[in-house]
Amino acid sequence: MITHVIAEPANEMSRGRSRSGYAEDFVTRVWVWGYRAYMRVKSRREMRRLPEEMLKDIGITSADAERESSKPFWR
Repeated sequence: MITHVIAEPANEMSRGRSRSGYAEDFVTRVWVWGYRAYMRVKSRREMRRLPEEMLKDIGITSADAERESSKPFWR
């Protein structure tokens, strides 16, 4: 008599990941998203303050800088 063992997919708990691991991942992802949003806002504000000559050096106009700085933080 031959029996076959059907392998069940391992769940996250059997891989050594606890429920608190999910919470830590979630908190980390939220923190990273918030930090990136903060850096976008900060860099856009700094770009808006650049003089026309510096904007020209990086290849954008003051209208481009204003348009970029008026975007919401999540974009």
